[in-house]
Amino acid sequence: MAYQQIARAGYQINTQGGLVALAYKPMIFAGITSLLVGTLVYHTFLPYEDLPQLDLWYYLLLFAAVSRALAAIWYRLADENLPLFIAVWYVVTAFSALAWASAPILIWPEVPLGQSFLVLVLVGMSGGTLSTLSAMPFAVPFYMTACMTPLLWRLSTHHTEISLSLLALGIVWVIWIVIAGIRAHRTVRDNVITGEQKEKAERRMLHQAYYDELTELPNRRLFLDRLELAINLSRRHETYGALLFIDLDNFKRVNDSLGHQAGDELLSWVASRLQMRLRDTDTAARLGGDEFAVILPSLSNHLDKAIQQAERIAESLNQSIARPIFAGGYEMHVEASIGVASFPRLEEHSLEVLRHADAAMYEAKKAGRNCVRIFNDAIGKRSRKRINTESEIRSALDRDEFVTYYQPQVNETGEVFGLEALVRWNRRGERLLGPEHFLGVAEDSGLIREIQERVFESVFSDMSAPRNLPDNISISVNVSAGEFYREGFSTNIKQMVSAAGFSANRLCIEITESMAMRQVDTVVEVMKDLRDFGVRFAIDDFGTGYSSLAHLKALPVDTLKIDRSFITDIKEGSPDAKIVKAIIAMTNQMGIRTIAEGVENHEVAEYLRKNDCVYHQGWAYGKAEPLENLFPFQPLSRRYYQALSDSGMNILQ
Repeated sequence: MAYQQIARAGYQINTQGGLVALAYKPMIFAGITSLLVGTLVYHTFLPYEDLPQLDLWYYLLLFAAVSRALAAIWYRLADENLPLFIAVWYVVTAFSALAWASAPILIWPEVPLGQSFLVLVLVGMSGGTLSTLSAMPFAVPFYMTACMTPLLWRLSTHHTEISLSLLALGIVWVIWIVIAGIRAHRTVRDNVITGEQKEKAERRMLHQAYYDELTELPNRRLFLDRLELAINLSRRHETYGALLFIDLDNFKRVNDSLGHQAGDELLSWVASRLQMRLRDTDTAARLGGDEFAVILPSLSNHLDKAIQQAERIAESLNQSIARPIFAGGYEMHVEASIGVASFPRLEEHSLEVLRHADAAMYEAKKAGRNCVRIFNDAIGKRSRKRINTESEIRSALDRDEFVTYYQPQVNETGEVFGLEALVRWNRRGERLLGPEHFLGVAEDSGLIREIQERVFESVFSDMSAPRNLPDNISISVNVSAGEFYREGFSTNIKQMVSAAGFSANRLCIEITESMAMRQVDTVVEVMKDLRDFGVRFAIDDFGTGYSSLAHLKALPVDTLKIDRSFITDIKEGSPDAKIVKAIIAMTNQMGIRTIAEGVENHEVAEYLRKNDCVYHQGWAYGKAEPLENLFPFQPLSRRYYQALSDSGMNILQ
């Protein structure tokens, strides 16, 4: 309510200021007109011998006209002070009205022709108030009554036919002008309000076009203009500046846990802290989401010193951002990864400098977040490679080059109970690439979603097709974090399973441990929804994340897959062996199946089996292949069992 009152008061002040400006605008012209008409009256009545006070009246009128002109000039030159200007305007206007009102008293001629001339002049001057005084409230009625009352009094004292006729017409004229003046003021006021609203809307649109609505920082458009200007000035003056690309780490966690209002408040705080740490010549901007940028022009004449100074500023900003923020009843923490790119370099323009800073920021993310990285040629090379890979992935999606392979999962008897779907890139039909070559870029660019959809389509097609695939074999599919958290994910899965026409419990969705722990409430909600439908879940890469027993207990999982980094070179008494034994003991107590990934030889398989881990996956049992390569010759379990027996491995003992 208080804010609305303040806003309303400000709006009224703006309207009043517009009316005052309109009131002062014609004052010089009105003063000159008044003086010219007064001079005409003076010279017309000068031969009349019965007007001894003609000079007094003329000087009075001259003083009123000059006062109005001087007031108008002062208004244009002085600082705005609305109450004072309004008071001055009314004073000089009243004095002008009294000067003309004094004419019937000081210079009333006895000659009827002279009286008629004076009546005509006074009527004309009072009528002119509609165009010169309508801006101010009650100004026209005040001026009219003040100016015409003495004239009407004079006419009423002469009982001639002409004077009485003029009196009647004068009264009608006064009434008409008063009414017209009130209406004219309303019209002028409405026009001022409409003009202000239009101007305010235009200013708001202009502000929205160049500034971020939430933080009031320059947006991407204005930022690129200022960056281009800074680059050109640095090139002209032979100085070096820098661009900082700032991306908040794990900001989505704040939105998901505390809500978007808390997230917006956090972004506003970050914007404020950036501005407090910068020079007046620097520019902080919000590029979108949780991404900010800072332009640091003219740091030094030497490139090395400019980079060092930019790095110090970046570290200072990072420390400022990392300080706790208390807002909305919460204590919020956020950190940032910052990339630094210097300019100018050769003929680079603003977008290239921005790409360099973005690439350096990406390196800061890869280095563990909450740090600063400086762009260099090595980073540029990796960035170009990443951009080229992203472009090739898009083309590969158009050419349908991503294929789904399957790797067997075996139980204690050597029988295959499941397959893991693994995506491969059949690059131009010449080279088969594993996920390590493209998944990281696909996730960063958002292309993982389309790849994920292709994998699911392939899996559902393979499971529903009339193949030699036993009904007791399930297929596991890895899901990216972005896809899993996407709204409607569980609904889409249920619809696709129903359309494919196979039992939902044959589908196992794998999510990584770190992904499961990132947004536990959301993960549990999605998992329970799909578990009720029949879909099973596995935690992939277990042991590499940061899960707790409490969180693990809350997750409705069927399987834990021990990460291959603990399995590949496992030996009795080694730290890896102790971790694996602890995981096996824990999962056995919880009734959760444990699968060891990366089982590549007989010794590892035998060791795991002796320590109660009987479910394995790895090259010891076969590499990932197309489904048609796994089944056409003989049942899968016998095929791999025979292969192991031929190699001297006996895992059935």
